[in-house]
Amino acid sequence: MSVTQTEPPPRPPLLESVIRFLVWFSVLGFIAMPVVVLTMTYGQVFGSFVGRNNDRVWQILEQAGPHEAVSPKPSIVTSVSDKERERQIARLRALAGRPELASGTAASLQVIAVAFDAAKPDRGGTSSLARQAVDQDGYRVLQLDLKQVPRDAVVIIADQPIRWRLEGLTPGSAPRVGFEGYAAFDVFDGQPGSLAGFRIGTFGASRFARAVDPTVGEVSNRQGFCKSLQNWADHFGLRFDAIRFTLLLNPSRIAPTSGLALSDGDTDKTMYAGDLTRLCKPGAAR
Repeated sequence: MSVTQTEPPPRPPLLESVIRFLVWFSVLGFIAMPVVVLTMTYGQVFGSFVGRNNDRVWQILEQAGPHEAVSPKPSIVTSVSDKERERQIARLRALAGRPELASGTAASLQVIAVAFDAAKPDRGGTSSLARQAVDQDGYRVLQLDLKQVPRDAVVIIADQPIRWRLEGLTPGSAPRVGFEGYAAFDVFDGQPGSLAGFRIGTFGASRFARAVDPTVGEVSNRQGFCKSLQNWADHFGLRFDAIRFTLLLNPSRIAPTSGLALSDGDTDKTMYAGDLTRLCKPGAAR
């Protein structure tokens, strides 16, 4: 029995070999490209650790990492527009004097907190609490008479919107009235340059004192109160021991004097320099 020897297949022509080479080269190129990109990216990340600009590391990591959609913060929509509030702040700011004019012009500082233990009366003062008038836009109407303290600075702390009738201010007098608290405030016939400044929550301030007794309740109330006292003392260029404090309930008229602040409301708390120093600076009171 004889075996027939099989001849080897003929070699492919040169053109076919070139085509096969290009095809395989393209396939390998597509496979290798992501590896090269990742190598360059991580090389840039880790290489930046030895460089001076480390912020670039976080930029690359943030771009490479997953991004979560941040939903807008919920807000309560009212009829007060941002532009209206901005106009209100601009008008009050126009009544404020330069801080250089406030510093060093007052002999002492009276801080008066104004609180209310009942709901607002009817707008326009038609209820039995007629003396506590409320304007149509919801602002309580209070009178602040400064005639008896021409050399004192006065800061009002309130958590409800109040429109103030300021008396005893003369054109060109030094800025010596400040306002602080959560709610917006307004003034009747304010003299340009008469306001020393204001820190109001609804105007954008993040830290402000509350119209409460600072000796009771949350520690944050005491801390915010003491910080506020120091800020205003610095603003007027006064020592901390030149401050006295009064908390009034349900007033409609306030008249600061060289002693207590007179009012048709109830005096809930009075603190003088020694009391305030023991509360806010216990180490210094020893």
